[in-house]
Formats: sequence, C-alpha cells, structure tokens
Amino acid sequence: MKGFGLYLLILVCLLAGVSYVVSQTQKTESISYSDVYSYFEQGDVDRYTLEGGTLTMHLKNENRAVSYEIGDYTSVWWAQLGSVIDQQMKDGTLTKVDYITTTIPWWAQFLPYLILVVLIGAFWYFMMNKQSGLLAISGISNDARDIRTRASEGDERCLLAFDMFAYKAMQQAGSMIASMAGVDTITFTAGIGENDWSIRKAFCDCFEWLGVRIDNNKNREAVGNGPQVISAAGSSVTVMVIPTDEEYMIAHDVERLTKNN
Repeated sequence: MKGFGLYLLILVCLLAGVSYVVSQTQKTESISYSDVYSYFEQGDVDRYTLEGGTLTMHLKNENRAVSYEIGDYTSVWWAQLGSVIDQQMKDGTLTKVDYITTTIPWWAQFLPYLILVVLIGAFWYFMMNKQSGLLAISGISNDARDIRTRASEGDERCLLAFDMFAYKAMQQAGSMIASMAGVDTITFTAGIGENDWSIRKAFCDCFEWLGVRIDNNKNREAVGNGPQVISAAGSSVTVMVIPTDEEYMIAHDVERLTKNN
C-alpha cells in the first residue's frame, strides 16, 4: 500500500520517543558516599532499596533515583546511618522498598493519547488522500490518464472508476445548474478538464436533456491547444475548454490591488 511505509515510520518514531522518555525517568545516577550520607542526614530520601551491594535511593525533592555501590561495607554504612534511618522509618518519612522507579513527568502521561491522535490523523490522511478516490476504485492509479488507458483495454474496475467520476461530476454540476435555473456556458479547466477528452464527453452526454451537444472532433483536438469552443452547432449551451493560468491571475490581481491602493 503506497504511503504505508511512512505511516509505519511515524509509528516507530513515536514509540522510540516514548521509550526514551521512560528510560530517562527510570534510570539511576551514581554518586559518592558523602552524598549518600548527606541525603539521609537531611531527610531528602523518601524510599530506598539495598540489593546485591547496591544502594538505590529516591530523592523526593528532585524526583530522581540515585545509586551507590556499597559492596562489602554495608555494616559500616549501617553503623553510621542506622539510627537515622530507623528514626525516619518510624516517623513515616522513609520507606524500604524492593525496587526504585521515578514518577513519569505529568506531560509524559499524555503521550499515549497524543500517539493515538497522531496515528488516527496519519491513518485518516493516508486513507483519504492517498488510498481513496480513483485509486481505491480502479486499483491501479489516481491518474485519469492511466485509468482511461486501462478502461479502453476493458479493465472493469477502471471502467467503473471512469463512470463513477463522470457521474459524480454530473451530479455536482446538476445541483448547481438547478440552483441557477440553467446555464449559458459550461467550461472545462484544470488537469482533467483540460486534458481528458473522454471525461468531457461522458460528462456532456449526461446533459443531453439540457440541450448540451459537443463536436467530437473539436473535443478530441482541444487538448493542449489553448482556449477552445467544443460545443456543436445547435447546442443550447456553449461548451468551452480553457486552460488555467494561476500565475497570470495572481499577477493580475496583485497589479489591480496595488493600483487601487
């Protein structure tokens, strides 16, 4: 599926970001023994664990975990700080636990929801803008030229995509024509309107009841040849093909606005 690789890349990047945040909040830092003594003396530690000769403490004011390799000197450490630790545990300000983890920052708690929103947005973008429309129906492309080629070869899905596109365009135009109580001119422009004579013919055939008639030869020749009138003699509606020229219109409007000011 086209574009799905980018979707997976976004997912991997988001998961990597979450993993990094979690690892940063749960990692411990090594310190000196004087720091250990100072932390306990000042009551900065709210919970600690001692396992395998490694003392790990959680500093409540800084919300981070630090560790110190005591090794075989546990008795020395306890002789110096045992009474302090016992008193703090009695007071309820210190707790011995089996393991130490830090609290994830408040903003990191919203990451799963953010990931969900981003993934839904990415999925919607790829499905609506990259995988739907003519591509979804034809199964080969969203380029009208490719679909027309395959349709002329008898591809059923391309024929369906071709018919659905023409019908949808007719449906939209029909509502506008009805709201205006008729039209004098129908103009084809932009990529498909300028360059796909078969779409123009299929569209105009839907409005024969309105008196729309096109000259098939003029219609076929009106591809890349500038502004053309392709309606047949006797057509009650003038049908034209006019190429777009956005650059000219932008320059024209800028000139008009600057002159007025």
